Amino acid sequence: MDPLVPALAGLVVDVVRFLGSCGDDEVAPAPTGRERASGAGPASVWSVRTPNREVGGWSGRMLEQITSGREPMHSADGAISLIHLADRPGTSGHSVSVRVLGRCQPGIPTGHDLLDCEIVIVAGESLSSSFAVTLFPEDLEDWEEALGRLEAGRFATWLDSGRTPSLRFEPRENGGLSVSVHDGPSTGVTVTLPLSVLPPTWAAEQRDLLTRAREAHPREVVETSPGAYAWRRDRRA
Repeated sequence: MDPLVPALAGLVVDVVRFLGSCGDDEVAPAPTGRERASGAGPASVWSVRTPNREVGGWSGRMLEQITSGREPMHSADGAISLIHLADRPGTSGHSVSVRVLGRCQPGIPTGHDLLDCEIVIVAGESLSSSFAVTLFPEDLEDWEEALGRLEAGRFATWLDSGRTPSLRFEPRENGGLSVSVHDGPSTGVTVTLPLSVLPPTWAAEQRDLLTRAREAHPREVVETSPGAYAWRRDRRA
């Protein structure tokens, strides 16, 4: 039996091979509509995609370590949330967060405005995964634009430059979201999590979090010429 099955304690995991991969590895298929209607499978499915064992070198045990039972990476004191999307209390327990841990290189102009962050995915009480990311000031502007697309009922992507794990947000007919995190630069793993019962004020709450993150870590460096940086005059003492 695939070691993912006992690790996920009843959740159905769909392990899908990437483009060009083939072989006879066993996969656990997601439940069909008939299975869901009959109660054979859960109504919401956490889906994980990973490189084929032969192509990417990932074993079922390695994937289990990525997706199950692991506490989110240690956060420094004062970490704040830039994004926090979660089903209402008492429902699935699913959530996706982006936490700002602090400045990447405080006091060094070339890295002062970069932010060390982590993407944290939680599916129930026993399953969690985290991905490290470094954000540029422009990434916060891109997230603001992505929020505008989501508020208009359109899908949106964020951090899709290829240098960090990326996120894709797809609105669902019931008012929820399907959120996918793709760790392209490192593991190749894609985790998709349905958020079906978001509060009606979720978009406004995300804008509030963005505002607070900017206030906590404002831009304090200006590029005066290509490759030359200086502190802004209004930098905090």
